[in-house]
Amino acid sequence: MRFPTKTELLAGVGAYNAFLADVWRKRKTAFEKRIASAFEAAAMREGKLRQLHDLEVCIKAPPKLAFEESEWAPNQARARLLFPGEGHWRVAFRARMRRERPLFGNWRRVKASIERLRVEIGLDYVQRTPVSARYVGTDIRASIDGLKTGAVNWLAAGFYPALKRMLEGIALDLAGQILTEPAAHPPVVKALHLLAKTPPRIDGEGPSLDDLEPQALAMSARVQDSHMPWRIALNRTAAGEGASGEKPSYCGFLNAARWTGFYVAAEAYRYAATGDVGASDNARRALWGLETLLNVSGVKGRLARGVVSIKSPHADDLRVEAAAAGMSSSLFEGSWRGVRYLALDGATRDQYAGALFGAGLAGVLIDQAKTRNLARRLACAMADFLLAQGFCPTGLAGDDPLEPALARTAYFFYPNQVVAALQVLKTFKPDQYADDFERFYPVWSTLWFFNWLSTLDPHGQYADFAWEHAMSLLALKLETDPARRDCLAHGLLALRLPLKRHANPLFNLIELEALTDAPESFSRKRADLERETLRLIGQAFSRPESGPLKPPAGVKTFDYRGLSAGLDRSPEQIAAMPLPVEQRPAADFLWSRSPFALSPEGPAATGADIQSPPIDRILPYWIARYRQGRA
Repeated sequence: MRFPTKTELLAGVGAYNAFLADVWRKRKTAFEKRIASAFEAAAMREGKLRQLHDLEVCIKAPPKLAFEESEWAPNQARARLLFPGEGHWRVAFRARMRRERPLFGNWRRVKASIERLRVEIGLDYVQRTPVSARYVGTDIRASIDGLKTGAVNWLAAGFYPALKRMLEGIALDLAGQILTEPAAHPPVVKALHLLAKTPPRIDGEGPSLDDLEPQALAMSARVQDSHMPWRIALNRTAAGEGASGEKPSYCGFLNAARWTGFYVAAEAYRYAATGDVGASDNARRALWGLETLLNVSGVKGRLARGVVSIKSPHADDLRVEAAAAGMSSSLFEGSWRGVRYLALDGATRDQYAGALFGAGLAGVLIDQAKTRNLARRLACAMADFLLAQGFCPTGLAGDDPLEPALARTAYFFYPNQVVAALQVLKTFKPDQYADDFERFYPVWSTLWFFNWLSTLDPHGQYADFAWEHAMSLLALKLETDPARRDCLAHGLLALRLPLKRHANPLFNLIELEALTDAPESFSRKRADLERETLRLIGQAFSRPESGPLKPPAGVKTFDYRGLSAGLDRSPEQIAAMPLPVEQRPAADFLWSRSPFALSPEGPAATGADIQSPPIDRILPYWIARYRQGRA
């Protein structure tokens, strides 16, 4: 394989630092407020501290990534990075704090700063575990009432340990918590514990795919008949549950773009597996729904989350759902093809991932001209919009102060999604986008180590793994160059290796489908992957429609604080082992939900009788059927 050149590595580091600089420029005040909140919460939890007053936080220098050129040589498989680079990190604190013990109960003026927090990242392009991270150390400086903590002073000596523990915890949180040193950060130990867990062995053969076909066809028909009133995939509530009082009512507008795209992908694979024109027609109708979402705002490529006819009594359902999500300000009215719609703005990265995944695959797998051309046009419109926005469309996600728009729409830590979008443009419009692809691809394709870093929290942000898997499949379906495919395969394996024991048939199939020409790269033996996948698909088909609302008795659990959770969040109780499919709680899409989760997700969490479109069943099924036909 071709290893990244020094120029490509430096370009990747430069792009990363430019991204960080833009983040800090736009969100410095918001970050400081979040850090202050974490500091205050940590202070209140610390048993030796009683009160905190007049807290000020100032980020004086943002972190930067540094490439260690002295330890790199041409055509070698290894490189070393440091985060942050020397001299590029300083967070200053100023506060008045009071210890719990009466002897030290007076208010003390505290000044502190976090400097030189270092994480060493090693890249090895030929190892099956391609990324390693090692915590180097944290330099924390503090003074109390003007006295340096290094001085032998009873005030400083009594106060400093509690302060140091707080500052170190915040330092690790700010570094992205990509640490592997067990003594440095206990939650990492639990995260790695989850990664190493092996679910109960699945023996025996599941039902044949041919046996399941009638159910799969019935599910596809039900999606069309019951879950796509405006050609977008929605949840369907029981009679009388919706805000409109109509029978039935609908919800799930917030994620309609994502699931509509996944449904298009399912029907595209069904057509490729069977040649059934009905599958192409179903995909085209869903693509019409995506076309509405992409055009209702009047801005080409700008995706709406969901739409409803403005004259429909179900328009109130969208208003209620938007209000419950704090997104009422993102509602707007628009028109497309003579129909007036109420639409919800604020599409985030996952919405684009789902829609682009479906449209891109339909543009490859369906040879019916009308459907294929529509799919390619929509995929290019989305990819072109993201490229024009620099893969950081910060204006789309509203003004939620708890989850800044930038964090939900920026793509830097999700290189597979960027590469897939670039592949779409290069494949479907090579004359127009070949130069853009050659300019951006070398940078983004070398940043796949962020995929591996995200797996250090294998529970908290599990849905991101689904979008990364999906877009990896799209990128590898479009790429034909062997060297580039090899690089993309490393990016996918960076996800697959840590998650290979999570009993997720969709992830298994994406690996089998995307890496079919390189079976030696599989995370496990091909036969084991295929046997487990078939059994899991059968279990999903026999699972109750809504799924359980509470975990079964006897499940072994423990308290888990995810690496993506702030210091001010309480631990979550999760299963110690991946739950069997039939025991996993209800979710809109089962395979984007952590197998360790114990509570329902989405509308089902309210206890209402809500049916989700069975896309999580038919998508793995039709991918498996397609692979069976090619075997």
